[in-house]
Amino acid sequence: MNTIAYKKDDEYVGLLVTPNNGECLDRSELEKLKSYVKYVVLLSNESATMEMEVSDNGLYIFKDLDDNTVLDEIITICMSKLTEKLIVPQYMGEGPYIRHRPLFFARGDIPNSMVVKYSTLGDDNTLDTAFTSLNKIYPGDI
Repeated sequence: MNTIAYKKDDEYVGLLVTPNNGECLDRSELEKLKSYVKYVVLLSNESATMEMEVSDNGLYIFKDLDDNTVLDEIITICMSKLTEKLIVPQYMGEGPYIRHRPLFFARGDIPNSMVVKYSTLGDDNTLDTAFTSLNKIYPGDI
């Protein structure tokens, strides 16, 4: 992901990014991300089987889950294998960069569902840029 920098009155200003306040992905974006979600879950648990659909209200619905423990495990895997791979560094002039994570996964508002949100940081760090980065990390026919 591309480095960002913000200045106010010629001084670098750090952004406070709250990923759960990002924009919910729409149906087409969720469809595009779906193969990555399935792939990283299978990487972590080869015996995992997931039947997931994209709802009209921007959620992944998991049809065959019997408890929230499995859903929480899927969310944790997505956070570690997808969110942690999409880091947006922020240059602060001196010292270390601030590292923002624009992709967010959480339980949805209906049973067996997961919501995905994305925070765009700067002009170059769009969701398309995130997909390009994921393609470099997880290449091949996913």
